[in-house]
Amino acid sequence: MRHAHCVKVDWSDNDDSVVWTSLFYWLGGADIWQSIISGISSNCIPEGSIVYALLVPFYSGESREMRKDPLVTASRLANGWKSLARSRIRAIFSRGYLAQLSREQIPEIYQKYYGWMYGHHAFIVAREPLPEWKQELRSGRFFGWRIRMKLLERIYFVLFNHYDHGFEIIGRSISPDPLLEVARKVSRDYNLPLEVQESGNPFGDP
Repeated sequence: MRHAHCVKVDWSDNDDSVVWTSLFYWLGGADIWQSIISGISSNCIPEGSIVYALLVPFYSGESREMRKDPLVTASRLANGWKSLARSRIRAIFSRGYLAQLSREQIPEIYQKYYGWMYGHHAFIVAREPLPEWKQELRSGRFFGWRIRMKLLERIYFVLFNHYDHGFEIIGRSISPDPLLEVARKVSRDYNLPLEVQESGNPFGDP
């Protein structure tokens, strides 16, 4: 379900070829978050997929930790800054680190870092290598990722967290059922109420 305060897209609200699915929850603990993330990684991302990521640090210390992390050391800063001092000074404005991951590594990223609580970690889940993946993830600066229909036609879907409120999956010809099953399992495991909407806004706005 498309809503405000999210990402930019280049297709019409009336285009029903795009499936936009949201899983949102409120006031949950870290264990619930990890259950959701692990469920999405194993249930929603096809085995053997190539996962491209833009990982956004929250502050300079986290940026330094990411820089030393084997998961991201093969990548460069997405903003292209090569000066260590300069990147430290401007870490709060950093557009993050680009990395290629497996679906099994996604829960680890959310366990180790906290930048996602104040922004979006963005993922492209692809069937095959995508040469221009860095350019696709760089689109947009401080005011939201821009997702293009041309990209969706070549991949499974895009995935991102909406701060610490939930996750969104956007793609063409994908089923919302795997994400719904994740929500049902978390609801059962933690005795949480579950509300399913066919359309609308997860924030409750008109």
